[in-house]
Amino acid sequence: MEADQTTKEQIVKRALLPDFCQALFLLPLYVLTEGFAITITLVSASSFDLFWNTLAITSFYMLWIAVLFSAFLCLLRPLLSRLTPAHAYIAIYLILLATISVITEFALWLSSENILPQLTLYTDMLLTKSLIIGAIVGGFGLRYLYIQQQWRIQVEAEASYRLQALQARIRPHFFFNTLNSITSLIHSNPDQAESAMLNLADLFRQSLNSDEQQRTLQAEIDLTKGYLEIESLRLGQRLNVDWQIDLATLDLAIPPLILQPLVENAIYHGIEQIPEGGAITIQTKYGDKQFTINVSNPIPQGNTYHALRSSGHHMALENIGHRIEMLDSEHGTIEIMRSDGQFIVTLTIPTREAGNR
Repeated sequence: MEADQTTKEQIVKRALLPDFCQALFLLPLYVLTEGFAITITLVSASSFDLFWNTLAITSFYMLWIAVLFSAFLCLLRPLLSRLTPAHAYIAIYLILLATISVITEFALWLSSENILPQLTLYTDMLLTKSLIIGAIVGGFGLRYLYIQQQWRIQVEAEASYRLQALQARIRPHFFFNTLNSITSLIHSNPDQAESAMLNLADLFRQSLNSDEQQRTLQAEIDLTKGYLEIESLRLGQRLNVDWQIDLATLDLAIPPLILQPLVENAIYHGIEQIPEGGAITIQTKYGDKQFTINVSNPIPQGNTYHALRSSGHHMALENIGHRIEMLDSEHGTIEIMRSDGQFIVTLTIPTREAGNR
């Protein structure tokens, strides 16, 4: 079994960490560090004559901590992005304390060797004081950074969701193909044409509804079945669907437009690209405080699959990952893999009854 992507660490978790190598992170860090150095100097300097000397030494000491800390984070970000948010920020916290210890010990060595004799005035319990201050300030700072990143992800996910609803959920070719199919059925089979038009209207209505925060899995399945009825007008017997639904999951709540985009991806990047078609398997399972949704489809042979992968078809998966992340950052996951010629997407969603948020 070959993992096509890892779990949410690559799709969602990575976004909870800022880019520690960019100026948008580094500049505020250095400015805040210097501001904190000025504040400490104002409090500790006994006279104005000592202010500038104290500020120079304090700034030198604290900026070196900030520079080394940011360098470590920049180098270690690929490793940190593989951790859960809680573990990643704990690791960052420990890196900060380790950095403070290293710089402080270096400063004490410079003082003992008389390389910077000015430091002698500030070596009394320097390590202890620095670790206490770093622990307090770093804890508040990392908490603020974590909340800020969560807010940014939520804003981006909501914006992406609305944009995707307008641009990607009803693809132009799908819309016009559906209209052509309905037109051809108006005289030969008006009942089927009416049903297709109602399904299309319902799909548009749900895609453009930005107010709905959650819905039952049953409602999402009904919407998906309406979408599949529309696609079956075009694909005919090439499209087969194997529903394996655990009845215990039907009343559970999920974000809207979670299942239908997965099925649309399975058709657009799988069934539609295979001349003989194939079967999409949709499976739900109920577990301990969570349930899973599996959607699998056959992978096209040859270069078709690789061309589709490079065309950006993971946009829907990333969007879904962000919205599941907002439900529960520790237990909501999206996993994507290839196995035995099948492309498999597995969503793990924390259990909640519809109407409870």
